[in-house]
Amino acid sequence: MNTLKNSRTFASAIKDFSGFDLTPRPWNRFEPDDTVWWLVPSTEWPAYKYGKLFFDSRPGKLPKDQSGIYYGFYIEKGLGTIMEKFCHHSLIMDRGWLWKEFIEKLPNSFPKLSKPSILTVSASYFPIEKASFLESPDGFLKQKEDFEASKVFFKLNPNLTITVLDEKFNPKNPTIVQYFKKNIVTLKSISDLKMALANIPDKDWIWIDFYVGNIISRNSNKGFVRQIWERELKNWIPWLRNAN
Repeated sequence: MNTLKNSRTFASAIKDFSGFDLTPRPWNRFEPDDTVWWLVPSTEWPAYKYGKLFFDSRPGKLPKDQSGIYYGFYIEKGLGTIMEKFCHHSLIMDRGWLWKEFIEKLPNSFPKLSKPSILTVSASYFPIEKASFLESPDGFLKQKEDFEASKVFFKLNPNLTITVLDEKFNPKNPTIVQYFKKNIVTLKSISDLKMALANIPDKDWIWIDFYVGNIISRNSNKGFVRQIWERELKNWIPWLRNAN
């Protein structure tokens, strides 16, 4: 079959074409054809601290519940050092995490965009009452999935202005929901978003996913892979790494 089909086949095609040493990693290794995939610039795992490429074809994870494969650049903010006694050390941000450098350099972190894209900001509050049960990265991932994140999808224009496309809020996280509604969905530019993320409450307890890209049909021909790499994903090469 010569179509992209799902996130797994798309990630594999990009890896093969790019010529870069990128390691494919699935979110859920037990259901590799129905999960988000990353291309990580390292064999290290977990790879939270790295900037990486993502490919997501899961129903309900795209804005307005579209179908297709959402792909692009992905970066994560981990937990603060206050959480060291509660969870695995790989979840705690240190100087090796790319997040701080990337966010501080906004809007200049973004490469030149050739067309409007979709920017997603996702946040989940780490529940203290369950913290003691999380003794491994896998445990955290399961808890993170159970405790669904709140997220906002923006249309990101080439001039780096933003407008809201969709919102998905989890009422179990009222602190995040309130902050997003007041301080995130109202924003008009990437520069404004930079300040809002820096000032999010309870930041030591909150995990943030920040990712930007576009959506392509699952039935798209694999011949588009070269075009997507050259015109879009290749531009993120400077950020496919950990912190300097």
